[in-house]
Amino acid sequence: MTKNKTEQPAETMQAVLQCRWCGSENVCIWDSRKLHGSQVRRRKCKDCNMRWTTIEVDYYEWLHEIESR
Repeated sequence: MTKNKTEQPAETMQAVLQCRWCGSENVCIWDSRKLHGSQVRRRKCKDCNMRWTTIEVDYYEWLHEIESR
């Protein structure tokens, strides 16, 4: 697991995220890593400096896992 401490603009993603606290769209990815087949990202609002984590999973892998239980 390597940490990428460079701030990447969120515009590279398909959907624009908004800060959960202030509503700003000025959000960047502060850290990104793979974990158990998913993508864990630390996000940071450049306006209010709040940080939060998002976990991205492949929908079809998730669906297959749920259906196999």
